[in-house]
Amino acid sequence: MSNIVRVARLFLGIIFVILGLNGFHTFIPVPPFHPFILILVSSGYIYLIKTVEILAGSLLLANRASCWA
Repeated sequence: MSNIVRVARLFLGIIFVILGLNGFHTFIPVPPFHPFILILVSSGYIYLIKTVEILAGSLLLANRASCWA
């Protein structure tokens, strides 16, 4: 069971980091945005969201994400 959790944590961390970095520099093409995402982009709030996404992915990769359950 431990190996399944480790693999899932690594895959989720890699996905978070790659897609978070894609918010700052587009290296993966994205489809046209939903109107709500356009509001986030125009306000600049998307940079905060992508920063938190990169931070969460980095914590998952470093095995520092804790579970309080």
